[in-house]
Amino acid sequence: MTPLPKPDLEDHPHELWGQNVCSDFVTVEKMRAYGEARAAAERAACIEICDAEASKKLEAGDLEGYYGTSAYAIANAIKARETS
Repeated sequence: MTPLPKPDLEDHPHELWGQNVCSDFVTVEKMRAYGEARAAAERAACIEICDAEASKKLEAGDLEGYYGTSAYAIANAIKARETS
């Protein structure tokens, strides 16, 4: 799993109940990049699983069954979404 991004410390302290504290926050850009990296990792894992499942037919010598499996179709659909 992709680790969550570390919070950024704001450049200036805030006074909160009479104490100076620094705010921890994660920027929108950092969270967006995290989401994109996580989604890419999930897609890659799904493609790997589907390819492995479809390859079982290929290893058994069933070429027609390989192209007819839903795992093959799913892997290709995921790959097509990545390029568009």
